[in-house]
Parts: sequence; structure tokens; C-alpha cells
Amino acid sequence: MLGRAVGHYAIAGISQKAVGLVLIPITAHFLGAQGYGQLALLVALANLGSIVAALGLPEYMQRYAYRRANCHQGAVVGARWAMILLLFSPLLAWALTTLMPGNLHWSWVQWLLVNLSLGALMGLRLVLLRVANRSGRYLALVALHSGCHLTLTLFALGADLGPGGMMAAGALATILALGVEAGSFWCRLVLRPLRRVGPILAYSLPLALSLAATFVLNGYERPWLAQVLSLEELGAYALIGQLSLLPAYAMEPFMLWWGPKRHVLASQKGFDEIARRVDLACVALMLMIALAALVLPSLVRLLFEPQFHWAIEFLPWLLAATLFRQLSAMMNLGLYHRSTGNLPLCLNLVLVVPALALIPFVIQPWGAQGLVWLLAGLMVAKFLMTLLISQYLLNLPYAYPWLLVTLLPLMAGLMVSPLWLGLAVSLCLLILIRRPRGQGVLAFMGGVK
Repeated sequence: MLGRAVGHYAIAGISQKAVGLVLIPITAHFLGAQGYGQLALLVALANLGSIVAALGLPEYMQRYAYRRANCHQGAVVGARWAMILLLFSPLLAWALTTLMPGNLHWSWVQWLLVNLSLGALMGLRLVLLRVANRSGRYLALVALHSGCHLTLTLFALGADLGPGGMMAAGALATILALGVEAGSFWCRLVLRPLRRVGPILAYSLPLALSLAATFVLNGYERPWLAQVLSLEELGAYALIGQLSLLPAYAMEPFMLWWGPKRHVLASQKGFDEIARRVDLACVALMLMIALAALVLPSLVRLLFEPQFHWAIEFLPWLLAATLFRQLSAMMNLGLYHRSTGNLPLCLNLVLVVPALALIPFVIQPWGAQGLVWLLAGLMVAKFLMTLLISQYLLNLPYAYPWLLVTLLPLMAGLMVSPLWLGLAVSLCLLILIRRPRGQGVLAFMGGVK
């Protein structure tokens, strides 16, 4: 049943995100703004490194969720690639330490690369569990990793080991979680013969390049900001940027279930059901954005030291960027339900090529304020292009009036006056509670095998 599966994914997502949420104020307290700025640079490396380590294979495995042999072949490719990255990680750590600003230590980056390589292996296992509908096992593995990560990170912070201790804690937590899944599974994965790599890479590599291109919109700016802002100011900006992602985290349980499920429904021509679920998910996302805009400013002032408060002014723009980034991810089925991943790559390159030049151009004169304006604009452009092209390829009957009537007051609340946010919240709740197209929100959350 969908209810139990989504419940497992919800608890798993909550356990992962709860670790992050608990650690945000604790980390800010122990590291200070300067240490948080160094951590922001390491997180930027992690954003790009996780894409390289995954190689687009989780997306390939979701695309062929209804063909178990394809999924396992993708996992075999991913496992061998992760081992290659682990082997070369010391050299990569040295090169990155030399190139990055912020006085990062080699050992910090080395622990990060170990975590990314082994984390890719764990990611493969988690995708296979989702494809196999083993949500209980998925929950157990995620909970183990989250618990180990929280415990080890608190120890590292308490021992005053700084950002390097946090990187080591993450790597050790991944190693412990992988140990639970060691043995027969990994032996079968490594020993399984590898056939027809070409079709796998034809889909996954363009997607990996496409996701790497999105790094320009989520991490590329950090080294440029480090040249204009102090590490303390960079830490404050990074903190607000992290908090602006909370609405996306709240939607993650649905996205974990929906990723493979939407391709299965598309293969069965269930387009009305796809559109109905995406409509409600988009409204739920807008509700989360509105609540975040109302609550987060006061929460930052309450939980964090004054040196972080100045960055609150960037929150509306960062929330808008999160909104349109997630809307793109929810409404892109036409781009991804294809035999190759070339189209998402081309779409991202259209945005990334100008962004490469524009990000340093706006940061130099306008600093973080110019950056958040640019990021919000780029996300709006990406959403519009994604929606138009995806709908052209696979026309889904979205309920555009619902979406527009909630989006307009939400944007007015973010950019004009917070008074509009109350209206946005009311509209979202009304749409989620009423019975759209004869199907209430309870039908949305239950009954799908």
C-alpha cells in the first residue's frame, strides 16, 4: 500500500533531515561564522562530488524500475566506478585543496571524498530497495546511517575537531552503514557480469553532466563569494541558503516514492493520475514555502548568534529559487521518460553557459544580493523551459488554474509584503482539503499498489 511505503519514506526522510536540522544550530555554535564558511566550501565540493560519484546511475535505475535486470546492471557499473574514485581520492584531495580558497586542509577533503565514494555505493543500494518496494529495509538503513552520523558529528564538535572532524564523522557513518549491507549483496554486485554498458551510459552520462551543470546554480558561487565576502559573511549566507531548502526536504518522502512510480504510470498510460498527484504535490510545496517564509526569520533570530542575522534579507529570494527548482523537478517527466538523457543535458547547458559568466559578474559589484537575484531568475527560466518542453513531449493535464491562483499570492508574499503569505497558506490548505476532480487528498495518499 502507498500509505505504508510513503510512511516509511517519510520517517526515513525525517531521520535524515532531522540530523541536518539538529546539527545546524549546534554546528553554527561550535564552528562560529568563520568555520561555517569553511564548511560551506566543503559542502560545495560535496554537491559536485556526489554528482560525479553517482554518474547519473540512480536516475537510470529509476527510469527502468519495471526492468529489474537493467537496474542491477546500473548498480554494477556504479559500484565499479565508486571503487575507481576511492582509489584516486588522495590525488584528487590534494588537487582540490590546492585550488580551493578558505585554507582547507588535505585531510578534510580526503575524508569528504571517501564519504562520497562509499556514499555512492549506499545510494545504489537505496535505489534498489525503492525499486523493489522494500521500504522497511530502506528505512532501517537510512535510520542507522543517520543515527551514526549524528552521534559521530556531535562527538567531533564536542572534541573541537572542526570541519575536518565533521567530514570524518560523515565518512565513518557511511562505512558503518555499508557494513550492514556487506556480504552477499556486495559480492553478488561485484561478481555479476557486466553486459551492454553502452545503453546504460547513453542514459546516465548525459544526466550526470546535466546534474553537474546544475552545480553552477548550487555551489559554483561559493568560491566566488569567498573572494568578495569574509568567511564569516560566507558562513551566514550559507546558513540561510541551507534553511531555504527546508521546504524541499519536506517534500522528499513524496519524491522518493514518486521518482520510479511516475515512470511506471507513464508506461501504463496513467497520465491523468500522474497529473493529479503532481498538482497536489505542487500545492503542498507552495504551502511549505509560505510557512517557511513566515517562520524562518524569527527562528534564525532566536536560535543563532547575531553575526548570522544580517543574511535574513536574502531568504525570500532563496525560497523563490527553491520553489521554482522543485517545481521543475516535479513537472519534468517528458524530459526524463526517454531512452537517453540528452535532452535534460541540453536544457541545463542553455542555462549554465550564461550562468558561468553571470555569477562572477554580479558577485563582484553586488555581492550576495546580486547573486540571489540572479539565482531566482535562473530558476524561473529553468522552470518555464522545463515545463514547455516536457509538456510538448508528454502533454499531461495539469490543473493550471489551481497552480496559478496559489502561486501568485505566494510570490507577492515573498517579494512584496508578508501579508500575502496568509492568503497563500489559506488557498493551499483549501485546495488540499477540498475534493479536486472528485478525488480528495485522502485518495491522493492511499490505495496505490
